[in-house]
Amino acid sequence: MDNLPPYKDIHESSLGEDGDRDHARGAVRKQLARDVEALSGAGIGIEVTGETDGRRYRLPASGFSPVELDLRVEERSVLVGALRTFWRDFPYSGALRLAVANQEKRIIERGCGESEWAPA
Repeated sequence: MDNLPPYKDIHESSLGEDGDRDHARGAVRKQLARDVEALSGAGIGIEVTGETDGRRYRLPASGFSPVELDLRVEERSVLVGALRTFWRDFPYSGALRLAVANQEKRIIERGCGESEWAPA
C-alpha cells in the first residue's frame, strides 16, 4: 500500500484507537470499489483477476485511450502551467509528468515555440 498513498492514508485513518485492521482493510476495499466504479462510469475498463488469493486490478493494455482535448494553443499552455504546479506533491507524479509532456508536444506541433508558452 506504500505505492498508493491515498489508500495508505485511508487504511491508517481507519485503524481507530483499537488498531482494528479488519475495519481498516474494509475501508480500503470500499474506497477501491468506489474508484473502480467511477473509472468504469468514465468509460475506463478495469480488469479484475483472482479471488481466492486476492484480487488484482489493472488497466487493459488495449482499448484504453483518454479522450483527446480539443484546445487552442493558449488554452493548452494554461493547462500545462496549472498541471506543473501540482506535480511537486502529487502522489502519481510520473503519470502527471507524462501527461504534461504530451500536452507540451502538442503545443510545439501546432507551431508555438517553447519560449512562447513555458511558464517561468
